Amino acid sequence: MAMKRCLIALSLIIILSATGCVQVPVSSQWDGGAKKADIYGRRTAGQDFYVSDRNLTRIDIFLYPSSTIKPKQRPEARRQAWRRLKGKYLTLSVYSLPGRERLVRYELAVNKIRTARMYILPFKPIAASKRRRFYFELKAPSLTPGSAVAVKITDHNRYKEGAAFIGGKRLAGADLGFQVYIQMTSTILVHSIASRLEADPLFMAGWGLLVLLVLTATILAWRSGRKPLGPVNPVSGYGTRIGRSDPKPRMQGRRTPR
Repeated sequence: MAMKRCLIALSLIIILSATGCVQVPVSSQWDGGAKKADIYGRRTAGQDFYVSDRNLTRIDIFLYPSSTIKPKQRPEARRQAWRRLKGKYLTLSVYSLPGRERLVRYELAVNKIRTARMYILPFKPIAASKRRRFYFELKAPSLTPGSAVAVKITDHNRYKEGAAFIGGKRLAGADLGFQVYIQMTSTILVHSIASRLEADPLFMAGWGLLVLLVLTATILAWRSGRKPLGPVNPVSGYGTRIGRSDPKPRMQGRRTPR
């Protein structure tokens, strides 16, 4: 049963990849670090990054709620703070490099940022993103220092393909907490596997072994699901499966009252 579930899950992944419904992370820097940078007015935060394949479609960013929200705030005071933030937005802009052409503009309501965590910022896939560099920028011009939201900054496990920018200035040795996704398709999946197989013989051997194991498991699961038929039932004329009892015979004729 467990093997069948694994095979069903694998089939679903293949089907979703073929239909373009799977989003796959390709660049990230979200682990470690407890520093953060405020975003308000003209103070912006950004990050440049590299995308290895087509269909850039989503950026997740680690955000902190507005500074008007306090950890031990009373419920009524917190509700008032959320109401004051209504109509204020954090704007994500994605630019292509080096030309700095804006390709994406996405707005996230500030009063939706209620806990410190990764927030999903999706957008229409950028088809021509393969092997290109991009820059995303966060701004909240309607916020003040007293109501600023914040983004995580980390200097652990440095992201080698870019760096953080605070107020337009590059911070060498630091990154924002972010993760970039592409929309996977069957064509991208095949090309990625083919290029990896060509460049890495060990990966080719491991991939071949994995395919062989999956095929073997599929055959064994299919054969184990087929049970032989037992002797022919003289009443019904059909064979019965071994290990199961025959159904109770129906009473012939009518029941007559005593």
